Amino acid sequence: MGVRKLFQAAVTAHREALRRLERARVLGDGPGHGVIDRHRALISQLAQAGTVVTPGWLGQALSRAVDETPLGEADTGAAVAVRIGECVAAQDLSFPVVVNLLGTGHLAVDRGADHPAVQGLIADVLIRLLAARPSQTLGVWSIVTDGSAALSSLAPLVDAGILGPTARASAEVGDVLDEAESHVAQAERSGRRAADLPERVLIGAFGKTDEAVRYRIARLAPRAAAARLHLVLAGWRDHGPASPLPQTTYVTVGRTTRVAGVPLPVTLDAPTDPAVISRVCERLIADAAQWTIP
Repeated sequence: MGVRKLFQAAVTAHREALRRLERARVLGDGPGHGVIDRHRALISQLAQAGTVVTPGWLGQALSRAVDETPLGEADTGAAVAVRIGECVAAQDLSFPVVVNLLGTGHLAVDRGADHPAVQGLIADVLIRLLAARPSQTLGVWSIVTDGSAALSSLAPLVDAGILGPTARASAEVGDVLDEAESHVAQAERSGRRAADLPERVLIGAFGKTDEAVRYRIARLAPRAAAARLHLVLAGWRDHGPASPLPQTTYVTVGRTTRVAGVPLPVTLDAPTDPAVISRVCERLIADAAQWTIP
């Protein structure tokens, strides 16, 4: 089975097991070994599917152990899902929560990047993607207009030219959106297969008053995924005639965090230790340097 078919099969299994787990939970409020056994079987399916679709950097814990994980092993033509947290269905029953992203769609979080969990989620997702894709095959743009320190932990990657500078002022934001729209337009005109197009991620952390920016993002989103441009948005709530964004996994952060509206409690992965992020940045910079012509 090809990589893309394996990915789709695992994603389908993940979604179906999640649906069945919620159904079993609703029907199984009373005690009984049958319900417990059914829950365990479904959670085992979810854990296995999560492992299949998020190998290596995409799904493992971001700890000092990542020093042993090779960089750039994800096929640039394959779809990519990433881990963002864990669902603990019972004291000893849990499974990883993964979301589709590269080659598939977008990710939007309702809380802003000033929330520690959201800031950690954005940094971790970006670290996972950069480490999984081969060096310098994934371009990243970022817009931060909410005054947060989103992506500040990845500043060494900006200095090394792996990430572009963060757009904060109106003119800078406009330039990034112009580039993103141009990328999509060029992809549509080229007629190339999706797997042959350059791959880009646009990180956005928005304030409440960025209506013009939000409007442009909302217009861009329906065309973006097919052009291999994927959005990771913080502070994004559905609003206006353009919502909801298509092909987007929504994460709602509150007293209970929910992913894609599924009524199961999710715990986002805790922000990664800054020392680990620093070490991963060092590895990414060293890896990129190997491909730089002196």
